Amino acid sequence: MVNCQICDSSLNCEGSFVAPGGEAEAVDRDIFKPGLPDMKAWHEFLGKNLSYPPSARNNRAEGEIWLGLKINESGELVESTVVNGASSDPGLVKEVERVLDRYTGGFLPASNLQGIPTTAWMYLPVRFRLG
Repeated sequence: MVNCQICDSSLNCEGSFVAPGGEAEAVDRDIFKPGLPDMKAWHEFLGKNLSYPPSARNNRAEGEIWLGLKINESGELVESTVVNGASSDPGLVKEVERVLDRYTGGFLPASNLQGIPTTAWMYLPVRFRLG
């Protein structure tokens, strides 16, 4: 296996992946982690669907809610959790869970070292900032 993948800090990747006995495959993401088909579309989705909960706004609550998403080998969401829910504002947590339930954009599965899709967790922050 040869992995010539280069990723920058914003997870933009380019390179190639060669599974044992296979041909080089061009990649544009870290294939060893699950991902979203289009990060820009995810951010647009959040922008259109995410609301600042009034209770959180009144409490001046801000911060990041970290979503843990278990993606199976078919690219389906099979489990989700809010990783930092116990230390986060409950209104922010509920809003992130509500918006995740509406997401229909799909996911990309992770691959193992042989290039075979596998079940794995991915983690995404959802940021709340008051202006």
